[in-house]
Amino acid sequence: MDSAVIEMARRRRPGRADTGARRDHGASNLDNGGLIRPEQEIERLRCLLREGAASAPAVRADEAYFTVLRDRLRQPPPA
Repeated sequence: MDSAVIEMARRRRPGRADTGARRDHGASNLDNGGLIRPEQEIERLRCLLREGAASAPAVRADEAYFTVLRDRLRQPPPA
């Protein structure tokens, strides 16, 4: 599962500047920053997934749980 998450994050590459042709060090520095940020986000995601996997379920997600969710969605929003 980790490899799929990593691949999705690598494809996304948020915050990466479109620098076009590399003419100066500024463009190169922007690109390096764009490479570090996704790796940090991947590590943060890994930590969150581990925390979630180690925690106990908050509620049982059975048919009654989903019925309550559907009923809540069908109610009109408060004015």
